[in-house]
Amino acid sequence: MKIGHSSVVICLALLLSLSTCTSDWVARGYRQYRRGEYDLAILSFGIALRSNPTNTDVLFFRALSFEQIGKPDNALADFRSVLKIAPSSAYVYLARAELHYHMDDFTNAVSDYRKAIDLGFSDGRLYSGYAWLLATCPDRALRNGRKAVEIAEKAVELKGDVYAYSVLAAALAEVGDYSKAVEMTRTAIGLIDAKKQPDLLKRSEWCLELYEARQPWRPKDESVDSDDP
Repeated sequence: MKIGHSSVVICLALLLSLSTCTSDWVARGYRQYRRGEYDLAILSFGIALRSNPTNTDVLFFRALSFEQIGKPDNALADFRSVLKIAPSSAYVYLARAELHYHMDDFTNAVSDYRKAIDLGFSDGRLYSGYAWLLATCPDRALRNGRKAVEIAEKAVELKGDVYAYSVLAAALAEVGDYSKAVEMTRTAIGLIDAKKQPDLLKRSEWCLELYEARQPWRPKDESVDSDDP
């Protein structure tokens, strides 16, 4: 069947309208996400994905929204979808590593941190998170103090914020270098705004006392025994 000019114009108009509508839903979803309206963001992103199911940015932010409302399995499903479409998305591996960590799935967290680094993602948050896991993991089999120090030093080089120095301190304590752990913790404390970050200051001072007592950071349910440095 031959399509006349009027039909072509109508089709183009419909496509443009659909594209604009989809863009509106995406923009709405982003606004809702920034406001912390995660349930609404999920709905908006879902509508946008109906017409463009391979939009990796939308899938990624929907995953983050699912994570915020306590639906990790849904978040993991969206992360998998993103990586199936764009397997070199290092930032997605970082986000998924952090989710695995909070789910106490430490083996998969390590795997995703490694993958993000292997993809060449140079980000202080990535290196700090990975170093913290290696230094303090509740699963002793996954702890690697020497590697944690190496990774944490890279985090300090990349960012040098309170978190990076605190993680390096924990890694140093894990290998028994308490004097340097104390030094790095004091450096971290010096970067804290006491008025704006009182909780962070309190936690850092607790860590300082811990390392001054020559004790490594450990999960609350684990005591330090003679096998530890």
